[in-house]
Order: sequence, then C-alpha cells, then structure tokens
Amino acid sequence: MKERLFRAIVHYRKTIIYTFALLGIISIFSAQFVGINNDMTDYLPNSSPSTQAIDVMKEEFPPQPSSIRVMIEEADITEAIKVKEALLEINHIDSVDWLDDHEDLEKPIELMDQETVKDYYQDGKALMAISAEVDGNEQRDELIEKIRNVIGKEGKMDGQLVQDYELDQHTSVDLYSTISFAVIIAFIVLIFSTSSWIEPILILGTIGLAILINSGTNIFLGEISFVTKNAFPILQLGVSIDYSIFLLHRYEEYRREGLLQEEAMVKALKNSLGSVLSSGLTTVIGFAALILMKFGIGADMGIVLAKGVIFSLLSVFIFLPAMTLVCANLLEKTMHRSFIPSLKPLANFVYKVRFVAVPLLIIFAGVFFFAQQQNDFYYGNSKWLPSDNKVVQEQDAIEQDFGHENLMALMFPNGNEESEKEMIEALDEFSDVTAVEAYSNEVGWSIPIQYVPESTREMLHSEDYTRMAIETSLPAESTETFEMIDTIREKADSLFGEDYLLAGDSVSTYDLKDVISSDQRIVNITSIIGILIVIMFAFKSLILPAILVMSIQAAIWINLGLPYFRGSALFYIAFLILSSVQLGATVDYAVLLTDRYIEERHLHSKKEALLASIEKSGESILVSGVIMTFAGLLFGIFSTNQVPAQIGYLLAQGTLLSMLVVFFGLPILLYISDKWIEKTTLNTNFEK
Repeated sequence: MKERLFRAIVHYRKTIIYTFALLGIISIFSAQFVGINNDMTDYLPNSSPSTQAIDVMKEEFPPQPSSIRVMIEEADITEAIKVKEALLEINHIDSVDWLDDHEDLEKPIELMDQETVKDYYQDGKALMAISAEVDGNEQRDELIEKIRNVIGKEGKMDGQLVQDYELDQHTSVDLYSTISFAVIIAFIVLIFSTSSWIEPILILGTIGLAILINSGTNIFLGEISFVTKNAFPILQLGVSIDYSIFLLHRYEEYRREGLLQEEAMVKALKNSLGSVLSSGLTTVIGFAALILMKFGIGADMGIVLAKGVIFSLLSVFIFLPAMTLVCANLLEKTMHRSFIPSLKPLANFVYKVRFVAVPLLIIFAGVFFFAQQQNDFYYGNSKWLPSDNKVVQEQDAIEQDFGHENLMALMFPNGNEESEKEMIEALDEFSDVTAVEAYSNEVGWSIPIQYVPESTREMLHSEDYTRMAIETSLPAESTETFEMIDTIREKADSLFGEDYLLAGDSVSTYDLKDVISSDQRIVNITSIIGILIVIMFAFKSLILPAILVMSIQAAIWINLGLPYFRGSALFYIAFLILSSVQLGATVDYAVLLTDRYIEERHLHSKKEALLASIEKSGESILVSGVIMTFAGLLFGIFSTNQVPAQIGYLLAQGTLLSMLVVFFGLPILLYISDKWIEKTTLNTNFEK
C-alpha cells in the first residue's frame, strides 16, 4: 500500500508540482485577509471576571474614549493653548483636558490652586489629556501621526493607542527582516552541509511553500495573535527543515548504491517515512498541547504551528520528491562534497566521557528544575516594548514629571447608595489612589437623576449599574498593584456581594496571571504524555519513550532555569509556550539519533552503535539545530515586541542545550540502558 502511494507520487510528479504551485498562489492572496490581534486581554476566557466586567460595561455604558497623554516641553501658557487648539482640530479627538478647563488663565499661576496646576503644568512642561474615539487601526494610525505633527519631535505621548501603534509599525518589518536573514543563514548552512549546489534551493523552496500554505489557511481562523504571526514562520522553518535533509540524504545514499532515480526515491520515501513521520508527529503533539490552554493565544499558536508542521510533512513527502526527480539530472550535475567534517572525533569523545556526562546531566537537570520554578515573571503588556524604545522613553519622561496613570472601573447594581459611600471612604484610605469619580461625589444622590446632564449620567449610571472610576498611581503590573486589586475585590464583595464587577488593564493582567499559571501543568503533562505515546508506538518500546522525553525535558529545565541565575525576568506567556515548543521542536533530534542507534544495534555491538548513531544522524541534527539556533537569535534580535523576542532567544538557547543533551547525554543513556531496551522493545534482537 505504502509503496503504491510512493510510486504514484513519483509517477505524477508534474501534476503534484502544478497543484502545490496553485495552492501557493491562492495562499499569497488569502494571507492578506488574515487579521492580527495585539490585545492579549481578548484571549482571556469568557469565564474570567475581568472579561465579564468588560462585556457588561460595553452593554451598559457608552464606549469609553481612548486616552492619550501629551507633554509639551519648554512651553508657556500661550504656546500650550495654541497646541491644544491645534489638537482639537484633529479628526477623532473629542476633547483635550488641560489647565484652562479648571482655572482662569487670566489669573497669575501663583494665585491658582497649586494642586491643580501641578497636575497640568510644571517647570514649563504642559500635560494634556486627549480623549479620542477611533474605529480600527487605520483611524488610530492617522490620529497618532497627526498628533505627532502637532506636538513635534520634542513632544511626548503616552497611552495604549500609542503603544499599539508603535508595535504595529514594527510587526511586519520585524517579520520580514527575521525571515530574510533566516533564509540567508539557512542557505549558507545548507550549502556547506548538502552535496549539491541546488539542494538548498529545493529544501528551502519546499519548506517555504509549506509556510506559505500555512499562512494562507489562517484565513479560516479569521485572525491570529501578534505572537503567532511573528513566531510561526521561523518555528516552522526551524522544526521541519531536517525532514527535507533526512529524505534527500536517504535518496542520495541509494543513488550512490546504483539505484535508478525513481527507484532510489521510492526506497528513500519508504525507509525514511517511519523516523520522519514519528519526528513530525511528536512535534505536532508538542504544539497541539498549547490548544488546551484556557488563555486563547496558546490555542491560536498551537493550531497554526501544528498545521504548519503537517503542511511541512506533506510538502516533504509529496512536493519535494516530485521536484527532486524533475531536477534530478541538474542535481547530479551540481554535486560537490559536503564541507561538514567527520563527526567521528565527536563520537569518540562522547564515548570517552560516558561515565561523567550522565551524572553531570542529572545534577544540572535537578538544580535547574528548581531554579526555573523561582523565576520572576511579567504577565501583562506593560513591558512589551524595550526600554530603549522611543515610546517607552517618552512614557518614562511623562511619568517622571506627572506620575503614572492607571484606571480601573468598579460597577455594582443600582440602589446601593450607602455602600457606594462606604466604598469611596475605603478607597480614600489608599495612598496610591489618586482620584475616585463616582455618582455620589460627582453629582450626589440628593439630585433627582432626571435633572442630571445626560453626558454625566450616562458615564456613571446605567439602567442596571452604577459605575465608579478609580485612578491609581501604581504601575500596570506589580505586587502592590495586585494586592490593591485583591483588597478592592474583598471590600466590594463585602458591600455588594457577588454582583460587583471590576475592570481595567491591571485587572485583566491579574486575571491573566491566574489563567496562564494554571495552564502550565495541563500543557506540559499533555505534551509529554502525547509524545510518549507516539514514541512508544513508533519504536514499539516501553523504556525508549521515557529516555527520549526526559533527555529533552532536562534541556528544557536548564534553558528555563538560566534566567533565574542571570537575574532576568521572563514573560510568562514566553515561558509557557517555550516549554512546549522546545519539547516539540527538538525531540525529533532524539528520535532520529535513537532510530539510528536501534538500526545499528541490530548489526553491531553497543559501542559501535553508539559511535555510528552520532556519526550518521549527527549531520542532520547539527544542520537543523544550527539553523534553528540562528532563526531563534534573529527572531530575538529583530522583534520589537519583547514577548516574541524572548521566545526567540530562549529557543536559540534551548536548541543548543537540546543538541548538547542529544549528543552527550542520550547516546550514553541508550548505551547504559541497552539491555533493558532490548527486553522492552518488540521484535528486537541486538547483536551480541
């Protein structure tokens, strides 16, 4: 059955090439219509308290305008007024709040209320609060660019819209830069490691087409997260390039034995199917485990990465054989020797250190297992932009003079006037609460509601809920901020029962922390169990799955524990995703080496099998690992957003660690466990 399928692929090669080319063209078109979502809170589950609060607020109250703070330096009162008037002429800006809205500017500043002045004007610096309503990224971009034109290069801006604009400006540029350099480096590595000058073009063309088809099929998801868009092309390239290398190496091996081109390809497909398919399936399961995350970015990324590997496998087993045979004569005319030196010295060195390597690996794995549990984490979006970014520097400058602005909204059912007053009194006791805007202190319940101006009433009072706006000086994400949220929720629960709702960026981050922290165990256990099952069926063994998975898991613990010793904080979403990505992406190195060890062990002693497994599978592992490492580094270097950047750096570091473990730890574990492997593996009769 398999051989008939492979012969059909060989026979209908031109039809296959045309079909894949058509799919690629369709994908180029459809990929343009895939939306990109930068808002992490959109991926919180519907059961999250902050998500429920946001949904109720959207139903009960009019849309809340976006807020942008603008600071003008070295400006007198007259200049500040001119800037304000120019800002009010910009489309989508509803209002600009400044000192003239609270004080008579005809009076000398010394006679004004100094607390009010301090909020809007200090040392020749004017701070204005812009309220704007925009619909979509196009209007947002237009608004930010027009504000920048008014305030000039020396003016400073702060706000979520400004951060989103900055990230969007870099997303596509970052992605294209990363992919371009990754392809160049992959091409150079393949030139040195393959045996034909056009083989790198075949390999990169095959994987590139698979990435393109994956990108086009994202249209069925509607939109994907910014993390997924930035990550999936690089990850798909890195994890699946070795499938192509392995197949072509087998094909060339059989050509050197004298088989005709078509027969060599059929045999190569037949004999590489098992190891490549099991490698691919372990990667698919590692990525698919992310789908179980309650935090939606995990599911989003898991779906895209898993189907990406599937498309890569299909391309390698269907498109690559067809293209190889069409280009077979050219392939053979452009043959050259491989520039990768023999790995025999490495194999001999591994054998010499066999009594030292495994104890060291066990010690390191244990130490770093506990270290990675002590890491400091960021959960929200407050640190997405790097500290040297212009937007972050402008935000820091504004906060240095005028403080941080962090808003929350507390909603509770109407008819709780006394409880509302008690809540305000409790909030006033917080030194970090800078303002509380509520119906009782803005209007007063003594005034009949029908006499209150509609603009005021609709912002604080709806048909079912009363809303209280809380402004704090605490950062968006900190231990103190989370403790305040806990205290507010406890007090609100005692006054309003379970009927209250609390919303805000910090509240969403707090809930995000709870959601993704609970996801870790589920994702890790699922990916490990799934990969164990695939390896067990692939090798028909009970002990080999544990050896392979624990080897890579040790590399993961070391990778995620290193930031603790460096004293650097991690984005939790990067930490969580990397756990599954590194397992799924590098466990196939272990599968390829183990498959070669078992194959050699049927013919040779366990020492010779150890040496041969490193020599014969090492080249594919080394090439794939080097490409993955450079891809991760480039991803980290070119990503403006610090979440994908951190995933890139961790992936590069983790790939190197996985390669070290696969070369120095796994062969020795196979050597030590040789007798048990034979006893627990079906149809295994090792050479004595």
